[in-house]
Amino acid sequence: MRILELRLQRVIAAVQLRPCEPEANDSIPSRLPTEWLALSYCRQSAKDLTGALGAARSAALASPRNGYAWARVAELEFSFGRRGPADEALQKALSLSPRNAQAHALKGFLLAGAQKNADAMAAFESAIALDPGLGNAWLGRGLTRIRREIETKAEKFGVTTERFGKGDRKSTRLNSSHITISYAVFCL
Repeated sequence: MRILELRLQRVIAAVQLRPCEPEANDSIPSRLPTEWLALSYCRQSAKDLTGALGAARSAALASPRNGYAWARVAELEFSFGRRGPADEALQKALSLSPRNAQAHALKGFLLAGAQKNADAMAAFESAIALDPGLGNAWLGRGLTRIRREIETKAEKFGVTTERFGKGDRKSTRLNSSHITISYAVFCL
């Protein structure tokens, strides 16, 4: 009974944004996937993103059919700018949990970062339809609309896509980075 109590206290602490328990004092022999996820959020709140990613990966390994664990892995991989691993984990998350609004929002950010604005907008709209209160989806939709309006105005005034930045690798990377940074800051 004591182990179950400690596990529940750990999850509650993460939800209440209380500090993580030190690992050295941990008398729990093994963690449940939910505990790994709670620890991931707890470590993120302590600005330990590497530890947060490790805990999220442990949750996904402990429960490979847990779409929310894979979405968490994808989210953290994306926060490190690793789009390939983020996309891979996201595909698993969406196949296991197709109604996970946060995963759809993350898909929108990945697509926006790849300059696929129409697809990104569709992903953000899906996320909003699944959870109208999800701030990340609204943020992504707003950023994508702004980008689309800027591109439309640039074309209207005769600015070529090469001059505007689509053909310029550095500008494209900068635009993608802005969305990545906006998302990461919003999640903190």
